[in-house]
Amino acid sequence: MIVWLGFLWNLQEGKIEVPPEKFLSVQSVLRDILHNIGHVTARKVASFVGKIISLKPALGTVCQMMTRNLSVALCNRKGWDLNLDLPSECRQELEFWLKSLHSLPNVKLTPISEIPEKIMFSDASSYAAAGFTLERNTKIVHYMWKDDEKNKSSTWRELKTICLVLKGLGSDLSGKLVKIYTDNQNVVRIACKGSMKMELHQLALEVLGFCVAHSIRLELAWIPRDLNAYADELSKIFDFDDWEVRDEIFTFLNKKWGEFSCDIFADCKNKKVSKFFSKYYSPGTSGVDAFAQNWDGENCWLVPPPNLICRTVSHLRICKAFGVLIVPRWESALFWPIIWERKYKNFRYFVRDWIEFERPKNFYKAGSDKNSIFALDVFPSNVLVLKLDFCYD
Repeated sequence: MIVWLGFLWNLQEGKIEVPPEKFLSVQSVLRDILHNIGHVTARKVASFVGKIISLKPALGTVCQMMTRNLSVALCNRKGWDLNLDLPSECRQELEFWLKSLHSLPNVKLTPISEIPEKIMFSDASSYAAAGFTLERNTKIVHYMWKDDEKNKSSTWRELKTICLVLKGLGSDLSGKLVKIYTDNQNVVRIACKGSMKMELHQLALEVLGFCVAHSIRLELAWIPRDLNAYADELSKIFDFDDWEVRDEIFTFLNKKWGEFSCDIFADCKNKKVSKFFSKYYSPGTSGVDAFAQNWDGENCWLVPPPNLICRTVSHLRICKAFGVLIVPRWESALFWPIIWERKYKNFRYFVRDWIEFERPKNFYKAGSDKNSIFALDVFPSNVLVLKLDFCYD
């Protein structure tokens, strides 16, 4: 260990470290500012920003990113010895340094020579975001843009995709060196240094905050578009089945037959409870491919696409599980004989209770496909809510 230029040069581990006395100096000023928030002079804030920027050789570009709003506030000062107005963005930066100062990774003395533990590729189209891991059992993240997100710039969508890919695979990435390839050069720069455009800067902070919280060491690299073909292909998958039941209907049924513990067919945008299974990896998902999961012990919220209703009932039986299934009353559909006993003109034994909504209005909420039958204000047929129970089958 060599002390030089005010830093500890750890030659054994190949990194530059911050001496304890520098940490103490920064913490002293930081605690003083937070303790007197609202009555802090511009000079005091400038002192703190200067101390953080001085740590850049050891901590890297995070020093620049996480003082940007404080620097903007300083530019708007009325005087060095007058109190400085610190908006919420500045306070968030101060809280970040209070929480994360000691946990940030150190800069390497030489370029990183470690082999990434996870390699991913990401891309965004005008209607979806996607990414995948480069490994034997490839994991795919997919997300359909909301209407307002579709109108964002391509750089915003590409940077948001990085966030979604990281969050979608969060538990898999914790504590690892992760490398993500993107075909947008601006994204690589902004994720490392931030941006003067606030909505892009906020996304960069979101990426940084997630990585710090999960001890992820992130590398971003640009590749030409033609080398990112598979991620591009995934981003052009259109999910026609991300419609949902409206919240007020769910709330009514949750009070009547709940509380539901798992949303079996969902994603991070339309989930009704915290535990959900999704078609692809999605931020917060508890499992990918509902039919690969054990539903036993769950009070299942079941709103499958019509082509999966038969399989849904079958899997519920296999798991000896119970839940509420919502289906259109389509008596000519393939699934109808599975739930209806034609001979006795009644539902089968495992349907313990049921409610029928007659051509309901505002029962379903439209997903990405605005031309879907499930996007209509008035559904063209009756809708059945079936309480199923195979626990004692």
